[in-house]
Amino acid sequence: LPGALLSLFDATPEVYRDGIPALRILACSFPFAGVSILLCAAFQAMDAPLQSLWVSLGRQVVFLFPAALALGAVFGAAGLWWSVPFAEALSLLLAAACYRRLYRTRIARLPAGEEK
Repeated sequence: LPGALLSLFDATPEVYRDGIPALRILACSFPFAGVSILLCAAFQAMDAPLQSLWVSLGRQVVFLFPAALALGAVFGAAGLWWSVPFAEALSLLLAAACYRRLYRTRIARLPAGEEK
């Protein structure tokens, strides 16, 4: 599939050589990113915008930038690509921690519904 995507852009052999592994690595981050984005939307819906902000900042700045610097310095270009799934996994852990806290402080304290 990565080769088919690159063919849409009239890619050169060098682009295929570098792009196919890069797209495969980036695809590893999609499940982590999807859950993080869903939790951010849930935080906003539950009137917890700061949690959403922290997770978004974590995804895009706090985790990604240092991970790219560190992994890129150690592993070169492949490290830069791997920094994306690494940062997404860390942001998912942050999102899960925020959700757990929100659940304990707000959701679990909601009154139970009336049984019919």
